[in-house]
Amino acid sequence: FKSIPNLRYVKDEAGNPLARVGQLRQRSSDQLKVFAGNGATMMINEMELGFSGLCPAAWLADLFAASWDLWFAGKHREAAEMFGRILMVESMCRPAGPDSGKYILCLRNVFKTYTWRSYEMFSPGDREGRSVQHLNAQGKQWVQEALELVKPYLRA
Repeated sequence: FKSIPNLRYVKDEAGNPLARVGQLRQRSSDQLKVFAGNGATMMINEMELGFSGLCPAAWLADLFAASWDLWFAGKHREAAEMFGRILMVESMCRPAGPDSGKYILCLRNVFKTYTWRSYEMFSPGDREGRSVQHLNAQGKQWVQEALELVKPYLRA
């Protein structure tokens, strides 16, 4: 931070960012803005410790924003409850596989398809051992049920 004059923001998601944020803020006199990564999976802790921002999963961005807004309005319990809804949806969708977040964006009319780019974009060495778990009927049902539970809290 001190040796690179225009460095003002960092996204910290390696190891344990919660253990580092205090020192980063202190050593930069709070001028280095620290954003949390990892999909904002520890959002409440990150806000308590003074992260400047979060990098949440896009498919529930409005719920993350609602939790953020509630927190900074001093409504910490309501913020935690909203964040709990996010964790509930993520928990219900996890068994459906990695397509579930994209499928939510389709259900919310953000995208028309939830298909992935082909793994052909990876070099042959990177493709080895990779498998794609496509969303089946049961997975779609789980995602639809999870989204239905939070529908009243969606902004768009």
